[in-house]
Amino acid sequence: MLLLGAHLSIAGGPHNALIAAHELECNCVQLFVKNQRQWQMAPMSKQNIDLWNSTRQKFQNQILYIVAHSGYLINLAGNCQDVLTRSLQALREELDRCRQMKIDRLVLHPGSHRGQGAARGIELVTTGLNAVFEQIPDVKILLETTAGGGHCLGGTIEQIAQLIDASKYPDRLGCCLDTCHLHAAGYPLWPQEHLDDLLQKIDRHIGFDRIGCIHLNDAKGETGSHLDRHEHIGLGRIPTDAFKYILLHKKLQKVPKIIETPKIPGSQWDNDRKNLAKLMPTSKVFQATWLNAEKIIPRSTGGPHDLRRPLRTPPRTCNPRHRAKSSPRTAFFALA
Repeated sequence: MLLLGAHLSIAGGPHNALIAAHELECNCVQLFVKNQRQWQMAPMSKQNIDLWNSTRQKFQNQILYIVAHSGYLINLAGNCQDVLTRSLQALREELDRCRQMKIDRLVLHPGSHRGQGAARGIELVTTGLNAVFEQIPDVKILLETTAGGGHCLGGTIEQIAQLIDASKYPDRLGCCLDTCHLHAAGYPLWPQEHLDDLLQKIDRHIGFDRIGCIHLNDAKGETGSHLDRHEHIGLGRIPTDAFKYILLHKKLQKVPKIIETPKIPGSQWDNDRKNLAKLMPTSKVFQATWLNAEKIIPRSTGGPHDLRRPLRTPPRTCNPRHRAKSSPRTAFFALA
């Protein structure tokens, strides 16, 4: 099954994100659990909880995965004690809100070390996450790959793996891949061999079972530009074929994929509808290039990566049998 959705607004109540996902025919959705640009978070009213639960139950056969995204102010890697204290409190509140809403995963940006060095930043993030996990159970945190600009952590696959391995609670940590950020950080996503190399690296250092969400965003900047600017699908620097390959990859089929492409103020999901249409195999927009896939992979190959049909076997480079030996990990998400 193809899992595809969008990050949608909670204006008027978080249940409205579910209604929007239903209207857009999404089977997964991402949302903030509070205002993403404020520290304060008022308690969720009984009315909003009831509306959320009833709306979720109404669409439970359609909306299969719900992903929460943390607020933008949270920074666990900085050396400012006031910001760090506020960040820890905000993260605790957001995790608790996720528990209230029965959302099992929260996407978090690793943060900025503010010039004190990546090693110190990783130490602070690890300490902060350990403290939060000790207080709030159940919800998993997905560390998002970043564009790697400035002092931001998470610009390399190895750094995400470091953050997971350093934790006292590695079973509570996973990864959220963002195509725009990976591209901007210097990982080319096409031609196919480059994407296969990247997926092999992710599997070796993190593991496919730890990928809890993928953000499908085109990019305004060049590969390695460190420019974190999302673009509409097909209008940026990432070839559309890379998105199709990720969507149809057997090892990633059970991972919810979310677009975070630019919105039009005042419009009701117009851009989301257009961007989703470019990614849906049943849409005319998608099929216009789908039928020409032999330009990428010759028809005569008949290989498992033929984009005209769903993948039936994983790429050889991503076969677990070819992974480098590493310390055993606790299973995160069952992707078999």
